Amino acid sequence: FVQPKVLELEEEQLLMLIAYPDSNGETMQNAVAISLVETLNQNRSRLHILEETLNDYIPQLVEKRPEVIDILHGVDSIFTQLSHSLSPNGGDVDRQLSIVNTMNLCVDYWCQSTHSSKSELARKSALWKVYTNEDGWDRTQTMDRYLNIETLPRHPRLKQVKRTANFVLTYCHQHNELRQKLECALAELYQLN
Repeated sequence: FVQPKVLELEEEQLLMLIAYPDSNGETMQNAVAISLVETLNQNRSRLHILEETLNDYIPQLVEKRPEVIDILHGVDSIFTQLSHSLSPNGGDVDRQLSIVNTMNLCVDYWCQSTHSSKSELARKSALWKVYTNEDGWDRTQTMDRYLNIETLPRHPRLKQVKRTANFVLTYCHQHNELRQKLECALAELYQLN
């Protein structure tokens, strides 16, 4: 027999039909599928409520509790990893996530240790180009592409990412959790070769 399940994605509802081998029992696989659909629907609801709440409070929240932004980035990263690990190119995605994670840690650790911007990191390392707009605003277009899995180039320059991490670790001497995370991320990148 066939059991219909509704899956809510963004603003759309999808109908998922789960086929059972016979009407007497369901296989473990089908039970997992049903559980997954129900969990996704619950999380979709929670995320929608969270999104509405955050839209009202982001400015105050960032000012009073900046760690919330890190938590949200973590949640986003988890969902991205889940989405990509379910895709057929899972190995490539792990590599891409490692690259993006390392670059974000480079920028975060640099900004925290030096109290300067990512454009200053690009300029001092001489590994990334910095463009200055007419209004004097510095842009790091290429580096920015390495900070998000969605904009990462198809063939990222792994050596350049490693050099950036090594530069940051050499230049910054503050021993904290970000440094430890960056060291681990860099070690993980070296294992990708």
